[in-house]
Amino acid sequence: MDDVYKDNFKQAIASSQKALYSASVIALFVWILAKSEVLEEIKLPILGFSVEANFGVLVVMLLYTALGAQLMYCLSIASKNLKMVESTDLRQALLLSPSVLNGSLAVRVTAVMAPFLILLSAMHTAFSGNWAAAFLVAIVYSTFHFIAASYSYEIK
Repeated sequence: MDDVYKDNFKQAIASSQKALYSASVIALFVWILAKSEVLEEIKLPILGFSVEANFGVLVVMLLYTALGAQLMYCLSIASKNLKMVESTDLRQALLLSPSVLNGSLAVRVTAVMAPFLILLSAMHTAFSGNWAAAFLVAIVYSTFHFIAASYSYEIK
């Protein structure tokens, strides 16, 4: 039975890592859009209206949030599967698998904080220098990422 849990753990960690990297790319994309002076408005033809680019960026951030939810879910599954592995040697071997999500605490915190800080910078630009609004929005959109970090802590 340990083989099933081992495979599930490896797949969950791999999916978690993909979600984290994708969220980082989305955060960088949002930052580039927010910093861009070329875009003044984004036209939404299906909905029939236009929005300012700085606020239209918030729509793209929903994908960032969805990736955070996937990250959180996959890490919770990885944690559950690791706890089900009965062999101590196998459990220790799984923890040695290369992933930023089961590395040291500093690596895990950096992995979660990097996209958050990029997003915070983008929101600072989008809200014309208002740090309070930027911080609030970045925290809200990154909530799943922070919860995922707690699941990552359980993996160690």
